[in-house]
Amino acid sequence: MLARDKDIARRVKCLITVATPHFGSPVANAVLKRGPLGLPNPTRLLTHYFAEDLGALKDLRVRKDDYPQDENVDGVKYFCVGCDGGPIHRSPVFALTASIGGFGDVRNDGVVSLESASLTNHREGLRTTWPVDHGGAIGWPSGVGETTSAAQHPPPDHQQRYEELLGWLLEP
Repeated sequence: MLARDKDIARRVKCLITVATPHFGSPVANAVLKRGPLGLPNPTRLLTHYFAEDLGALKDLRVRKDDYPQDENVDGVKYFCVGCDGGPIHRSPVFALTASIGGFGDVRNDGVVSLESASLTNHREGLRTTWPVDHGGAIGWPSGVGETTSAAQHPPPDHQQRYEELLGWLLEP
């Protein structure tokens, strides 16, 4: 967005991205892919719910080049946070999306690989990695039991992670 809107870019000094698929997500590829013999892919049925956002899904397809979706803007500091849900996702939702995306042994949060979360397409380009799935990045609970409990008492775990990001904004 900063690369496309210079008026906004001139007001931004630092941008922190969390679990952002700078190089796309195989989940988007899988959802948009045609099934055998041109039949609808079963995951494509999900697009019925996201009909207005299909353009966004197309933007999230994996890119083969060495450049993130948007170029960096001179004068803006960028920090990238990746999320890693672990080898076995506790969330039924993100276990399913990880399976649909075919991540295999690639470390991911159920939607975005650690590599794609970095502007360099390498884990080393991440400022830090949080041990949560894609939903956990914004405080969504992962396990079925946790989800039930969170409906009554929302967990504040993610708030401390976000408070730690504030220090990055003050770095020279």
